[in-house]
Amino acid sequence: MTPRRRAWRLIGDLQREANGGSLHSRNERFSPELVVRGSTAPSGRSTGTRRKPAT
Repeated sequence: MTPRRRAWRLIGDLQREANGGSLHSRNERFSPELVVRGSTAPSGRSTGTRRKPAT
């Protein structure tokens, strides 16, 4: 679902609630996506330690 569609759905929900309507919980389907970037540690590597710079 696009951000625009989510925004319109939220506005509609808020208007219904303001007019005395009830909000129905909905189950939305979505496809999560993992974005691997430079800050993501490779598997098998400790994430809590720092290396000393070479001198």
